[in-house]
Amino acid sequence: MTRIFLRRFLCHEEANVLMLTGLGILILFAIGGAAVDFGRQQLVRGRLQQATDAAALGAAALPDGATNADRQNAALRFYQMNYPAEYLGVSRPSPTISVGSTISVSANGEVQTNFISNVGVNTLQSGGRTVVATNTISTGSGYDMVMAFDISGSMTANEDVGSSGIRVVPSGLVNTARTNGRNACNQYKTYVAPVFNSYNCNAVPDTGPAGTETFGMTRAKRLNALRGSAYGLADDLLNDSPTSRIAVVQWSSRVMKTFDFTSDKSAVLNEIDTMAAFGGTNSANAMNHIKNNMAANYRDDAIPVVVLLTDGVNFDPYYRNPKGSQSYNAEINADTLSACTALKSRTKPVQVYTVAFGDDVTTNPAANNMLRDCASRPEFYFQADNSAELMAAFNEIFETVRKLRITE
Repeated sequence: MTRIFLRRFLCHEEANVLMLTGLGILILFAIGGAAVDFGRQQLVRGRLQQATDAAALGAAALPDGATNADRQNAALRFYQMNYPAEYLGVSRPSPTISVGSTISVSANGEVQTNFISNVGVNTLQSGGRTVVATNTISTGSGYDMVMAFDISGSMTANEDVGSSGIRVVPSGLVNTARTNGRNACNQYKTYVAPVFNSYNCNAVPDTGPAGTETFGMTRAKRLNALRGSAYGLADDLLNDSPTSRIAVVQWSSRVMKTFDFTSDKSAVLNEIDTMAAFGGTNSANAMNHIKNNMAANYRDDAIPVVVLLTDGVNFDPYYRNPKGSQSYNAEINADTLSACTALKSRTKPVQVYTVAFGDDVTTNPAANNMLRDCASRPEFYFQADNSAELMAAFNEIFETVRKLRITE
């Protein structure tokens, strides 16, 4: 009788679906729980890696005269800024910081499991490690640099900036540069409409000194001093590190032209060669454009850099309402600083360099303070009153940038 009962039980198929469904739910629950635990591990690992990147780069960005203690303190400060006291239930682990010919920052944390602890796995390890070489010059590291250049009308000012480093638009590119100038002019008209409606941007002569000088493309103008220094910086950087990329943002009252990141040196140099000047001065629009539209394109394995140059005091009566009523200088300065702070506070801080070019800005205390505070460090702020000083500033930027190397 017992054998008959067992045979019937084993052959009985009713309610099999219910049992299999219940078993499947248990399996799916286990897989889902494991995914949650391992997902938290990966998120914590990524946050730790970002924190060690920021710490090592921040310490390496200190000037050559900084002591090892200065660099250790800076590394710890940047690490703590980028990993909160607690993240996804994992308390901030104490980092190991080593400073010598390289700066090494590492940190390891334990993620307490909630699901796979049922099979005996109570913790998962997460860690980050970054090694940056500093005070050494070598090739191989990549940079993503945004050149944010003021192309306002004052860049065509009739002043003697000297002849050293002056680069006029090559003859074969004059028409392209003039087209860029007209486009900037028309964008400015749209920005300030209807105030500027009577000006015909397309009526600028196509040939001769009048046409080229309207947009500052010949002679010893500020724009051509910038063109020469920027050309040299781009050429040096991409020769030194072919994996690097450069973007060019041309701005005046608004962002007039954006040339996106590329490692194509010829394309970058061509973009610099065809810059043309027109418009007012509003650095907030430029820096917010970089923060909101370009910073996300920085590569994870590249060192992010911004070089901001201006030759004038912020002045834009059309920046806010009521339009045309005031300069909005203080508001633009404050908004510029806010954007700079956001860039410098990213998980991997952007290294911001600022350059004041010409006595319009170098002699203005508010403009100087804004640019100095915008820079990542006081020594990353430069002043230049002529083309020779501008070239020296850009050479110093290149030498400083190339010392930052992520080696591991």
